[in-house]
Amino acid sequence: MADRIVRWKVRTAASAALGLSLLLGAASQARAETLYVRSEDASLRSAADAGAAEVGPVARGTELTVVSRDGSWIQVQAGGKSGWIHKLKTAADKPDTSGGALASLGGGSRDSYVKEAESGRAARGLSPMAEKYAQNKALSPESIAAVKRMEQVVVSRKEIEGFLKEGKLGEYAP
Repeated sequence: MADRIVRWKVRTAASAALGLSLLLGAASQARAETLYVRSEDASLRSAADAGAAEVGPVARGTELTVVSRDGSWIQVQAGGKSGWIHKLKTAADKPDTSGGALASLGGGSRDSYVKEAESGRAARGLSPMAEKYAQNKALSPESIAAVKRMEQVVVSRKEIEGFLKEGKLGEYAP
């Protein structure tokens, strides 16, 4: 009889342990971290390195499930693919995919929309008030003209990417 009680206790304890482990496993899966692609030109990589082979591109706004982290790199799963993405190419909130060029670079945050609005003003040149201020501060017409020329400069995504790579900035930082 005592032998049956011991076996019953062992089975009950084993069942409880199995149930608890299943419950904890389900709870940890339910808490999986979700991020979103914030960049227009994001790719999953085979390793936590900008020079690693590309697994495939991921579109802006794609939902990412975090698997692990390694410094500035995040291992994720998305759309049946698994790979690594730099943290600067992700956002905690889903970005607005209908924004303009600067919104896509900045991730669609409030700050990026402000920058986009400021960029729109810059594209129109100095406002009459800013130009008057510059003249009142005795800035030379050459300096004002130089600022106007700088406002006309356009930098492509490819040039930005080359700059980041050459300067070892962003995802190319060591």
